[in-house]
Amino acid sequence: MVYQRAAVIIIQNKKILLMHRIKNNSEYYAIPGGTLEKGEQFEIAAIREIKEETTLDLDLGEKLWEINDGISNCVYFLCKNFTGKAKISGPEKKISSQNNYFGLKWILLSDLNNIDLKPSIIKEKIIGTFL
Repeated sequence: MVYQRAAVIIIQNKKILLMHRIKNNSEYYAIPGGTLEKGEQFEIAAIREIKEETTLDLDLGEKLWEINDGISNCVYFLCKNFTGKAKISGPEKKISSQNNYFGLKWILLSDLNNIDLKPSIIKEKIIGTFL
């Protein structure tokens, strides 16, 4: 079964907000977002997931990409603007531990080549679109 996901590209001052993960001594980053609930639309899931994970209220912008890797089908949206200060919350905050860390980090767009952003195709698309 292919999971349906929604994620949001949040950019401010030439920085992108990423989920920072350390799992089993492996460090990587991901775009904030998550799995759709039954019957939920991608746009609604994107707004809900960002609120749950980051506490941010956002105005959702255009759909940028839809990527299906055989495991998940993820729709990526652009954030038009947001209010609040990004801080980890929701289930990610509750289950975060030393061996399964969840955090949020603003990364300069120009530094994306220096980090492990998953999936790798999204890094290529972000660099190609925003740099």
